[in-house]
Amino acid sequence: MEFCRRVKMTGWMYFVSKTLAEKAAWEFAKENGIHFISIIPTLVVGPFITTTMPPSMITALSLITGTCNHT
Repeated sequence: MEFCRRVKMTGWMYFVSKTLAEKAAWEFAKENGIHFISIIPTLVVGPFITTTMPPSMITALSLITGTCNHT
């Protein structure tokens, strides 16, 4: 998470917010004796619903293409 904040890569606030929300859910469940399961899909398949490529996809593709789109 600190890497995302420091580099401010494309969509960094999305990754950080998801991580913090899940962490808070785990802590809440533990404090209140609730059984909790977090499901994080590894792949979402299908056409984009936007006219441009989503920032999370740009970041994922940069790992494959070697481009650095951390803006």
